[in-house]
Amino acid sequence: MYPLTLVRLSRNKYINFELKSGSKCRGFLKKCDLLMNLHIVNMNMEDIDGQVIFYKECYVRGTSIKTVNVDPSLLHLQSSKQ
Repeated sequence: MYPLTLVRLSRNKYINFELKSGSKCRGFLKKCDLLMNLHIVNMNMEDIDGQVIFYKECYVRGTSIKTVNVDPSLLHLQSSKQ
């Protein structure tokens, strides 16, 4: 299974991801495109200094994403669809 498939299956769920800048984010994924650009709502971002910033709505460019953590149950969801 491709990583983008897991991210796309995470739509309408909360995801955790880390940016290349070192900031850690958690938010509700509304949309994701083929370049892994994310449309996130209710996002909390913790910068490298530990300061937490809340964004009601945010667009994250796919090239700035380092890692994405999704719910492990999505692996079973995709395998059951095949």
